[in-house]
Amino acid sequence: MCLVVGADRLGAVERLLPPEYSREEYIHWDGRSRRPSMSRVTKVVVLTGFINHNAVNYVKKEAKKRGISMIFLRRGISDLSA
Repeated sequence: MCLVVGADRLGAVERLLPPEYSREEYIHWDGRSRRPSMSRVTKVVVLTGFINHNAVNYVKKEAKKRGISMIFLRRGISDLSA
């Protein structure tokens, strides 16, 4: 499962995610609401332009603890296809 962190809503995320991500189920966390369970997460995509520092630090710490690979994107999901 892929966790997408940041932004209030994702819009056309399924269309923009590359095949290695879109085949998986994904969950979205905007960084403000309740924190998601990372027990089934295998990849994390962080939209750094749309999230606060505390949320990024939490996700980074949890991903490192569980050995989950992370990708940091500055502008949004479309950076993955570039």
